[in-house]
Amino acid sequence: MLLPSRALSLASKEALLFIKLMIQFDIDRISKLYKDLMEIICSRNYDLAILETTYLSHLGHMLSLKGLPSMLRIHNVEAEYIASLSYKSLREFVFRSMQRIERKVLEMINNRVTISMRDKEIISKLYKLETVYLGPTVKGSKKDCSRKDQNNIESLGLECGRYALYVGSSHEPNIIAVNNILQTIKKDNIKITLVIVGEVGRYIRKK
Repeated sequence: MLLPSRALSLASKEALLFIKLMIQFDIDRISKLYKDLMEIICSRNYDLAILETTYLSHLGHMLSLKGLPSMLRIHNVEAEYIASLSYKSLREFVFRSMQRIERKVLEMINNRVTISMRDKEIISKLYKLETVYLGPTVKGSKKDCSRKDQNNIESLGLECGRYALYVGSSHEPNIIAVNNILQTIKKDNIKITLVIVGEVGRYIRKK
């Protein structure tokens, strides 16, 4: 029978990294790097610390004890995401293991933000924790292109101001998102050119 840590090592490297959070809090409290970082942050007059990953929740907790409020932007339900990367036979075990860790980690921060309504609903259901939904920023511009920009854009077969740009890695949620965007464009007969930049473009379903 596999020990939990061994089973998680078979699951994925993400599982091992996340399980480190169980001991990260105590380790970082005594590490020189952590102490130096705390000293720098606390010596300046910041209003808020924004944490861009769940893996820094312990840092936000320590900052709050020093009087600096912290906000955590949650990019995934980590228990669900890490389990999805695991062998099928281990997914239920990994999900339950990560769920216990994620609950403790999220409880360290009082101000939590999700970037999707789905994550907000799942976190509420799994952990009974409230979050605020702040969706991704979509930037539009009616600004005229400079002659140089226009030449560069036209060299790609595009028309200035008449295309949408999506930049993303081959991370699975990005692949799903782009495919959903393409389906919406086709379904609603939207007249726009979608330019995909990054590795994600290699994994898009051919239409």
